[in-house]
Amino acid sequence: MFNFEESLKSGISHAEEEQQNRTEIDSVIEQLKSDIETFTSGKVSIKLENRTDIDQGDFITNALATVYGRKSRKYMAMVAFNQSPENSFDKELCEWKYGEKGYPVTIDYFNKSITCADKESLINTLQDLLSKPDAGKKIKFLIDRAQG
Repeated sequence: MFNFEESLKSGISHAEEEQQNRTEIDSVIEQLKSDIETFTSGKVSIKLENRTDIDQGDFITNALATVYGRKSRKYMAMVAFNQSPENSFDKELCEWKYGEKGYPVTIDYFNKSITCADKESLINTLQDLLSKPDAGKKIKFLIDRAQG
């Protein structure tokens, strides 16, 4: 006779841990979002968004890729966007992958991949990301477009 009780207990425990980790991760993202909105006087915000690499090309490139059988890749990205309804633009800041239990979060940006095992490493990685010139250019572009 099989007994799956221990497996069920383990699964429920892991689900609870994942929920706690996601809540913690969401709080970091919300703080980042708030800080960006405050810094840009409400012109720019961020979000996590499901994307495909086809979204990133122009129409002709995407059409040719489809004709020649290139498969699209689905992924999650942190996207900065301006909140101007008439001049809406967005810029991808990084790729984002959740771990099975929320952590580790893997963040890919500027040809490197960083694994964040906890809140502190997640905050440090996001601070590093935002301090890079490429991120600064993207945020500035969005601010300028929101004004213009």
